[in-house]
Amino acid sequence: MKNIQKALLAVIPYILIRLLFIFAPEETARFDQSVTDFVIQFRNGIAYIYFRLMTTLANEEFVIIAILVMLLVVVLAFRKWRVALIYLVGVVVGNLGVNSSLKNVFKRERPAEELRLVSESSFSFPSGHSFASAMIYPLTAYILMRYTSLGRYPKTVAVVVALIILSIGFSRIYLGVHFLTDVLAGYSLGYAFYYLTRFVIEKVENVT
Repeated sequence: MKNIQKALLAVIPYILIRLLFIFAPEETARFDQSVTDFVIQFRNGIAYIYFRLMTTLANEEFVIIAILVMLLVVVLAFRKWRVALIYLVGVVVGNLGVNSSLKNVFKRERPAEELRLVSESSFSFPSGHSFASAMIYPLTAYILMRYTSLGRYPKTVAVVVALIILSIGFSRIYLGVHFLTDVLAGYSLGYAFYYLTRFVIEKVENVT
């Protein structure tokens, strides 16, 4: 039940952000814009290269390839086809299902086009890159640590995963395609789905 409790806690920031949109929309919009204006002051060549690279780690094309590779590893190396199936369903339902649906429900516009350093066509809230990073990278690390020697280095893995997640989220603001609340909401939902998927994996593994 710990994973369920963590999933419920993880979704709280998303709920709070939605409440801000309802009860203080103008103040929230001004805050978001002020954060964006502050961040883009620090744009430079080196930072652009780094954050452009990091945002690619949650691009749809990269994520699809990474998921396929992970599925092959789980099935062929670990012989855990049920875990692979749960992994696939969790990612598809969470990132492609729930996150994409919420974008079309809320239809929040992205930051002004002149601020964007990359092209995006979908709506802004919640951030799909942040959702994907908060779900897929912890889940992948969890599975690899469970079945490989990476489990001996939990702190190192946690630091690396945290750096990737934070860099991807910040890159969306730096590149001018998301507001801070988009990123935080994506993190919130992504972690919630991570814990839900982990809960199902552990349930299945305890039975088999």
